[in-house]
Amino acid sequence: PVLDSMFAVEPATVLYLDYEASADEIYGRLRDIYTGLDFPDNIGSNFLYRYCAQPLSAEVEELQRIIAVKQVELLIIDSLGLACGGEPEKSEFVLPYFMALRALRTTSLTIHHQNKEGGLYGSVYIFNMARNIWEIRSTFDTNTATLHAGLFNRKSNNKALHAPFGLDV
Repeated sequence: PVLDSMFAVEPATVLYLDYEASADEIYGRLRDIYTGLDFPDNIGSNFLYRYCAQPLSAEVEELQRIIAVKQVELLIIDSLGLACGGEPEKSEFVLPYFMALRALRTTSLTIHHQNKEGGLYGSVYIFNMARNIWEIRSTFDTNTATLHAGLFNRKSNNKALHAPFGLDV
């Protein structure tokens, strides 16, 4: 209900490109989310998982085919550091990542990490090329088994920044 009042939510086919974990771990997280949101347990119906070990730029043609055949509406990349195929501090790895992402022509969410100073890890192009950037900060209360998450919109190309908001899960 809280998210419904802030964002329009509709079912979509999701393709999850996993550079960091395993299928079991991702499906476990997804089951936890579905359970917490009281969704029906039909994860496989619109969620596609792909193990990745090559840079996104090397996968463009195959991903274009999958996106077209499966009618993927949301692409999730976890995470940019490995998906760019080299040092994220260097533009020669970051720019091909964003060009590959653009060639896929679908809505995407890229997960990335912060540096020790709290900024984006890597090249300035990571910030510059992103259309929208959200920072998530969280704590977990072991007494109540509650995750407290704050979401902060750090960049928005086409609209005003959203006001920060929090969620308890």
